[in-house]
Amino acid sequence: MTHSPPSTESEDALYQAAKALVLNQRKASVALVQRHLRLGYKTTCRLFERMQAEGVVVPLEGEDRRWVLSEGALQRAD
Repeated sequence: MTHSPPSTESEDALYQAAKALVLNQRKASVALVQRHLRLGYKTTCRLFERMQAEGVVVPLEGEDRRWVLSEGALQRAD
């Protein structure tokens, strides 16, 4: 398991926005989060690493979309 470095208040706000977007859309792709939140690739990847560490999404498995975990149910990100 990887540990995230301490985050700032603005990073926490971005994380919460990205997490809400992924859960509401039931989609988890870097491009989706980049477009909706107008973020760069590196920032978005850090958010995905944190979502993965916290069990919001599962690791990428050869596709450009990830499985989204919501309320204990595994749902396919279309």
